Amino acid sequence: MRPCRLALLVLYVLYASAAEDQCPNTSSAPEPEAEELSANPRVVRFTKLLTNDECDQLIDLGTPRLQRSEMGSFEHAPTSDADAPAIQRTSSSILFDRHTDADEPLLHHLRARLAHLAGQPLSLAEPLQLTRYSPGDFYGLHLDASDEVPRVATVLVYLSDDVEGGETCFPRIGTAGRMRPLAKLAAAGMLASELAKGSQYCESDRAVLRVSPRKGDGLLFFPFVDGAPDHDAVHGGCAVRRGVKWVAQLWFTLGLDAGG
Repeated sequence: MRPCRLALLVLYVLYASAAEDQCPNTSSAPEPEAEELSANPRVVRFTKLLTNDECDQLIDLGTPRLQRSEMGSFEHAPTSDADAPAIQRTSSSILFDRHTDADEPLLHHLRARLAHLAGQPLSLAEPLQLTRYSPGDFYGLHLDASDEVPRVATVLVYLSDDVEGGETCFPRIGTAGRMRPLAKLAAAGMLASELAKGSQYCESDRAVLRVSPRKGDGLLFFPFVDGAPDHDAVHGGCAVRRGVKWVAQLWFTLGLDAGG
């Protein structure tokens, strides 16, 4: 993570945490139903995590500030192999990292609720991100964490459901047609080509974990386990075939509360 970016994140986290201490979560939303989709790596789906109104309000709040998504220091290829291709990402997004965002009640409530869900302190929460995938948009296979950016938990919330495609795909989780272990692919010189063909795991003949967007539902998984990135948590977003997929993401990263 670039030092200047880390410094900005730390300043936001400190400011937002202080504001959230003065503005507790007063949401009356019921506890969502949890379903464990995978035990190792652990992936949990939550039903009705956000209300329809909360989903719509978040989209309205972020839409005027959407920009084409960029690959920054937060997204990582699932290896340090120099031959691995750049991760492909086609979407529009906005990171709620302005000081004015720290004063937004909706963001207070959502960050507090998602932190409770993940079992993580708010001091580790990065700014909330909103992302829009239009028809044809997708997100290539990647890890959310690296040794430099130890994200210990990811919460992803689907904000729309009138969508075909757009599944969140975990190619290392499944009963048949799984991706081989990343270390073995790298050792065989096959990792680059396998990553480039990531869309194959979105096909129905691959019995891997694919989670379809459903408005208000959330996913929780853990990209950094036992002091290292969990390569089995590699995942991507399948291409949207029809409609618009909206998601919100919140990551919890070690060191944000201490600035290092």
